[in-house]
Amino acid sequence: MPTLRKVAKSYYNLDVGDLSRLITSEFNEERFLALVILIMQYQKAQDKEFFIIFI
Repeated sequence: MPTLRKVAKSYYNLDVGDLSRLITSEFNEERFLALVILIMQYQKAQDKEFFIIFI
């Protein structure tokens, strides 16, 4: 898991399309990576900004 968190930091700026592809992946590691990136983006964004991006 620490390795995936390091990868997530490198790919923090992935767009919604790339994240949706990762979330629908058949591999658990890719889905987990997408969720970690989403959590990181949410923590660094203001609430309003985050919801506008994902609605």
